Amino acid sequence: MTTLLRKMKKPGVEVGSGDVDGDGVDEVLAGSGPGAAYAPEINVYAYDGSNFVLVDTFFAYPGQDLSHGVKATIGAFQWVD
Repeated sequence: MTTLLRKMKKPGVEVGSGDVDGDGVDEVLAGSGPGAAYAPEINVYAYDGSNFVLVDTFFAYPGQDLSHGVKATIGAFQWVD
């Protein structure tokens, strides 16, 4: 998470958790919070037993600079006909 903080001119992080990969264990999501100086980035971290490891990074709204940041949340959805 320190990499995300270093990129910001005014540090701010929105944090959430959820089972991103379906293994039954929650991962940690860290989104650029208010004051971010770049596009809204989300980092996904998994705990490997001793450390949190960055497993994915993506932009919530590619091509847009949103200095108010993003909320890092996750949900599970199932399509029902």
